[in-house]
Amino acid sequence: MSRMTQRRRGRLPIPGVLRNAAGMTVLELLLAVLIGSLVVYAGLETFVTMNHQMIWQDQVTEVQQSGRAVQRAISEHIRMAGFGIPRLLAPVTGSDSELDTIVITHQDPDACEAFLSENMTDPTDPIVVDGSDISCFEQNMWVYVHDPAVDSGEFFQVSNTYTGPATIETSTSLQRAYALGSGVYHIRQVMYYIDNSDPDHPIMMEKRYGEQAMPFADNIESLDVTFVMQNGDTVQVPFDPYLVTNVLIDMEARSARVDEDIAEDYRRRNLSFNVSVRNLEF
Repeated sequence: MSRMTQRRRGRLPIPGVLRNAAGMTVLELLLAVLIGSLVVYAGLETFVTMNHQMIWQDQVTEVQQSGRAVQRAISEHIRMAGFGIPRLLAPVTGSDSELDTIVITHQDPDACEAFLSENMTDPTDPIVVDGSDISCFEQNMWVYVHDPAVDSGEFFQVSNTYTGPATIETSTSLQRAYALGSGVYHIRQVMYYIDNSDPDHPIMMEKRYGEQAMPFADNIESLDVTFVMQNGDTVQVPFDPYLVTNVLIDMEARSARVDEDIAEDYRRRNLSFNVSVRNLEF
């Protein structure tokens, strides 16, 4: 059998094949593993850094959005302050002891109102408002009754309404009987303040008259409120709420978690805004 035939049958090595078939040395293998590990480590470090930045960017964005939402809500109420309310009520005011507090009062934008068509004989009587549209008054709604003749009024909760004649029933007895021509108004009185009972989780609260305070925005640390008066003075509590021209608010919001990159502190954003009171007479 020829040597060519033996090579074809695998009995003899083909020249040059075994000389080039040597494997990797241990040193080469270790070097390859080291280089691969460095590449993987660099990629992992980049991923962790980018992921960390994205998380904090999301938190900063959330802080900014929360601050803007608070600004819009409070600004809308301040612009409405004093609309359609008896002068007996303060359109906007603050607190001597709690600077993070503002109380705003105005009539419902839909101007839901009715007028007594006859005298009440007793504070427990239902309120007859025949001739008024009472479709906007709802059960459990808090409203305000006001007698302009003596400039007296009070809040009460609606228990039921009836037509023919139009009548509003109160959930409890009123303080006094109201006379013909007295008005019943859906007035919103809303308070915003900061609840710092949990230092790690400050919350801006919203409290409407007669209702339980509800969380409005998380991680709002401060809400400093001052009032600009008609004479140019800036005060914490207006001596005459009807002479307020502008409300200045300096608010600080923070991230939900501590950022270890800034000395284990929170990321904060400050938002200051100036709102003009539009519904008061100057």
